[in-house]
Amino acid sequence: MTIDELAVKHNTDKSSLDHQYTQHYQKYFDKYIKSPNKILELGIYSTTAVPQIDTCGASLRTWSEYYPDATIYGLDLVDHTVLDRHYKNIKTTCCNCEIRTSSDFQNYENTFFKKYPHQHGRGKNRVRPCNKYIWL
Repeated sequence: MTIDELAVKHNTDKSSLDHQYTQHYQKYFDKYIKSPNKILELGIYSTTAVPQIDTCGASLRTWSEYYPDATIYGLDLVDHTVLDRHYKNIKTTCCNCEIRTSSDFQNYENTFFKKYPHQHGRGKNRVRPCNKYIWL
């Protein structure tokens, strides 16, 4: 299935039925389809105040199915660990931080790796947002 077909299936607003981001995702992410990856998404949308498995994380569920061998990380102000319990490759954490300086990033990174110590490493084995691509 294409990213857009999965996005429609999981009812994310990024699909061709809404914001139409998936047409761009397909072009840029196809080259990673065969390699194991780690994906970090900042912000997890939920249609209910208390996230339920069918009302939250549509984008994370889309990535989970498109990249079944990847680990999909999600950060949000609200607890979405219901996704962790239902999807083997989704890991979420609840956090409240603003990254504005390198010391803020270091504080975020330390918090993240305390929760997921097996991800601490160097180079490609390390999950690190890049200021070039992620804006908060």
